[in-house]
Amino acid sequence: MKIENHPAFKEPTKQDLPRICYILGGEDNPLKIGEHFALDYDCVKNEFIYFIDSKGNVCVDNYSRHLGDDTLCDIINHPEKIIRRIQFDENEKALFKAFHALGYDYWCRQRDGYLWASDHEPMLENNDFVFPCGSRAHHLGKEFLPHLAVGQMINVAAYLESEDK
Repeated sequence: MKIENHPAFKEPTKQDLPRICYILGGEDNPLKIGEHFALDYDCVKNEFIYFIDSKGNVCVDNYSRHLGDDTLCDIINHPEKIIRRIQFDENEKALFKAFHALGYDYWCRQRDGYLWASDHEPMLENNDFVFPCGSRAHHLGKEFLPHLAVGQMINVAAYLESEDK
């Protein structure tokens, strides 16, 4: 066997994804086909309405159309404007399902670092979450879901629904 044919000298295989997935997500963690993401613009921040289709088109979910050339050029040149959804492991997803079955669909990280689960959507006031009167909220500690940052909230029902697609 010639040395250049040895497996150690071959290029590592990449997933079979359109090149735009690697451009926007990075070589080590490319965007996946159908993975929804947001853009860091005031009008669309935290609206995960963008995705890449199987043909490599960057699409806008709400309108079933391709992203405009000007915006596409901007995010290619500034991939830091792409906001990806937090990726949860299987244990975290299982806990989401259990809490969802009990009606606790809103999880948020308070300014003090504590994680809370609530049956009603909390409001963000003065950089902290306030739970509506009559809502049930449970304190889950500081250690769980460390990748959910202070001031972030996740709608577990919507997350689980999008995972099923």
